[in-house]
Amino acid sequence: MGEVGPISPDAKLARMEAIYGAMKGRQETFRNALKAANNKLKDLPADLWTADLDTLAKELSTETDADAAALLAVATLELGGLYAKVTPETAALALEKLPASSPFWSLAPQMPSTAFALAQKSKDFPAFREALVAENPDREVKAAAIFSQLAAAARSENLEQQKALFQTLTTEYKDSPAARAAKQFDPDKILRKGQAFPGFTVKSLEGQDLTLESFKGKVVLVDFWATWCPPCVAEMPEITAVYEKFKASGFDILSLSLDAKVEDIAPFRAEKFPMPWNHTFLGRGKAHPLIETLNVNSIPRPILVGPDGTVIEPDGNKLRGKLLGLSVEAALKAAGLLKAPEAPAPEAPKAAPATEAPKTETPTEANQG
Repeated sequence: MGEVGPISPDAKLARMEAIYGAMKGRQETFRNALKAANNKLKDLPADLWTADLDTLAKELSTETDADAAALLAVATLELGGLYAKVTPETAALALEKLPASSPFWSLAPQMPSTAFALAQKSKDFPAFREALVAENPDREVKAAAIFSQLAAAARSENLEQQKALFQTLTTEYKDSPAARAAKQFDPDKILRKGQAFPGFTVKSLEGQDLTLESFKGKVVLVDFWATWCPPCVAEMPEITAVYEKFKASGFDILSLSLDAKVEDIAPFRAEKFPMPWNHTFLGRGKAHPLIETLNVNSIPRPILVGPDGTVIEPDGNKLRGKLLGLSVEAALKAAGLLKAPEAPAPEAPKAAPATEAPKTETPTEANQG
């Protein structure tokens, strides 16, 4: 039997169109499934992607055309972004098909970091990110990689690197989505630990003035959120648990709503999470001095402020999930506010053993219970 020859141009085009069409179809499937689940990720069908994962893994391992394999790799990694359980082995194989110079990254410029996380190779991502900037032909891909570098510099508080990357992104790539998103990492506006939190005056939903002085002597979570924001809503169970645990120690919360209407807040609190703390309404898409001063470009945006009005933790990533409770507890302890948990109430003395034989229930007495 002779060797298999290269795929014909027409056959290759048809193959690429089929892969791309299937990828777009999965995007539509996800949108419909999420809508059917009332936008609750936890209610998506457990087997939503089982067949697709099996198919893509097999095709990815057997495809001989480099371009088709690269497109299959993008489709596979994108499925991970749609909450499919892509195995580390499959994600790693996909990355092998997508070198930093691949033009197929242009289909998903923000995907590389997720891809390395799926492959459990996050430690290798910084070097790959540099290669994307140096080798990829697509400006959007380069800009997204520089944005990732900028975010990393901000998290590590490398101010000089942050300034340089911000300058590059907002000048050489100023028309890119990454440059617009970079505003949150403006080195001249970004909050830092120990910095005085800016003064403010807002109206509570009950009509009272709330200022920074209102929270003096407390550790307060300043949290920009909205009912329409799924990641904000996802944080509510943990925020509520932390509030209930530490409110007696002097922990408080100020939730600043970026909803379209103030009327959106009350039904949410009545039907989903009571959020029994301080609230104010800033509005969606509206200019507000606090939003401008703090450079709030995305939500949720939590900031932890100390009893003296200085910033304890400006990094929102350290104030989400289980990390929130750890950060609040450490802040309260450092401020000398942390109270020991209340001792459980002593158990009531046990009754002495009965000396009489227990009464036998008659059928009539038993049925009365």
